[in-house]
Amino acid sequence: MDFVDSVQDVLQKVVEAIVDYPNDVKVLHNVNDSLIVFSVKCNKSDRGKVIGKEGRMAISLRNIVNSLSAKWKMKALLEIEK
Repeated sequence: MDFVDSVQDVLQKVVEAIVDYPNDVKVLHNVNDSLIVFSVKCNKSDRGKVIGKEGRMAISLRNIVNSLSAKWKMKALLEIEK
């Protein structure tokens, strides 16, 4: 299992656990040179849960991505799509 698969799997499971409509969750990625951008898409009504109060959940998700990217010595970002 490589870096992209690991991060996608973790993000998928975490986001599915916090939303009301887990079937609508999609985690996509885009590779730009040495940077990998992960995008989380979810149901409109779940967007607030993914971002969290004062952005705390988004910060936590970004911390997960940063921790995994440091482990694999890669550069990655997380976007929560509207």
